[in-house]
Amino acid sequence: MSSTYAQKITQQTAVANSELNPAYNMKVTALKNSLAASTLALTNSKTGINQSYDTQVTNQNISNVSNKNSLDTSNLSKGIGRSSIALTGLAEQDQINNRYIAAIKQNRTGALNTVDSSIAQANIDYNANVANLGADKLDSANTMAHDYADKQVAQEYQAGRDSVADSEWNTTNNYNIGRDKVADAQYATTQSTDNSRYKDAQLTAAQALKTANDRYNAQAIIDSTAVKTDNQRYADSLKKSLASK
Repeated sequence: MSSTYAQKITQQTAVANSELNPAYNMKVTALKNSLAASTLALTNSKTGINQSYDTQVTNQNISNVSNKNSLDTSNLSKGIGRSSIALTGLAEQDQINNRYIAAIKQNRTGALNTVDSSIAQANIDYNANVANLGADKLDSANTMAHDYADKQVAQEYQAGRDSVADSEWNTTNNYNIGRDKVADAQYATTQSTDNSRYKDAQLTAAQALKTANDRYNAQAIIDSTAVKTDNQRYADSLKKSLASK
């Protein structure tokens, strides 16, 4: 029993997906591998970022100590080594250092946040790419399924036409065979009738010939008898004539 067009679409969609899945799976795997590589590289970059900013903090603290030592030496040369002015100056140097450290930490946080954003964006891009691949595969499977179903319908239609044509040919052929048989029977009957008529004609002709021969023979006998009678009469007349002399 032939399936409906909707059933054909369902069947051919499964066929199309089985054909498309290998390439689709390869592309998804490639995206996964790319995401994993990118995530690993970005995650590893955090180590370098932290090391870099740790170094900057260390250097800044070293610079602060150096600056304070220079300031302390200057204050001592001025005779104000432990005065309130000197202590205020040293405190201000620490405040400046703290601001530098805070800026470095802020930059570190920004750099790390940028990495995290890049990792998040990589996942977003991965999901979007996988979704696009899925949509493309769905469209391709739908197109292929309709193409396959249309071809199947055309094949079934052609097969139906061929079946009808074969049936019509068989019907026509059987009719021709039957007609030929009838014609042969009619010819045989006509031939038999003609033969019978020919034989009857021959028999009639033979009978007519026999009748004609019989009549001829009878007439010959009559004629022969008449000749004999005439001859006898002539002989008797001749005898009488001689006797009278």
